[in-house]
Amino acid sequence: MGRVILGTGEIAQHPYRTKIDGILVRTIEELCYYIYYNIETAGEELFSDELITFLSEELKMTERAEYLKRLRENHAGIKDMAVCLFCSTDYYREEEIKTLLSEIDLLYQMKPIQRKKRYADRCMKRKKYSEALKEYRNILNAIEIADLTEIEYGDILHNIAVMDAWAGSYSLAAEGFREAYERNQKKESLKQYLFALSMSGQKEQYERELEALLNDRTFYEKIEREFRMAKELGQSTPISEEIRQMRAARSKGKVGDYYKMMETILSSLKEKYRKEQI
Repeated sequence: MGRVILGTGEIAQHPYRTKIDGILVRTIEELCYYIYYNIETAGEELFSDELITFLSEELKMTERAEYLKRLRENHAGIKDMAVCLFCSTDYYREEEIKTLLSEIDLLYQMKPIQRKKRYADRCMKRKKYSEALKEYRNILNAIEIADLTEIEYGDILHNIAVMDAWAGSYSLAAEGFREAYERNQKKESLKQYLFALSMSGQKEQYERELEALLNDRTFYEKIEREFRMAKELGQSTPISEEIRQMRAARSKGKVGDYYKMMETILSSLKEKYRKEQI
């Protein structure tokens, strides 16, 4: 994702705005880059009249725009549409394009709601937390939720709980991690559940849950060790005031401020961590 985008053709005077997240695109290389990393939602971009007009009028790629239009009229698949665009530039190597096409094959074997989850997961990894949370909430409220496996459902709950924990809502996070573990049976969800219990001050519940792990001595010791490290890190990180302000914004319904503060705190912690590792 840190790749430098060097344009070799026209630069649009009036950029194309992507439908899903409003990113401005000015060159064919930027367009291919966007599609490559947002393939879950690329179908809406590739089939739009706006994109065809953009290619023709702004990038002066008239023949390519007409070809893309014919593909759409002939009900071509997303693979053919993607190849049409990616072969317009040398920005991606042949191996990378083949990887993308394999990814498309895998993607369209999934059910629609699984593709939505995949998009939300990608938003989470790219630190677009507000978008990820919105997508996860939409999935949980969708009729098609039954099409998800228990593991997939649990993983969504886990990721929402992660964001709750980042926001300092440890009691809410603990409940989310507990339900996530009941569904996905992943030790990571169980571990985070125990951490959230302790951080929320639910000491008795934490100790009861920890005692239940005594049969798995290795995991028990890992939990104890990691929790001590987390506590030490928390005590040495001066973010308590920022977290207090973030909670206040949330309680007042200032959702935009809440997520901006959360992302600022996360960036600060990650930068501190990187410096400590050098």
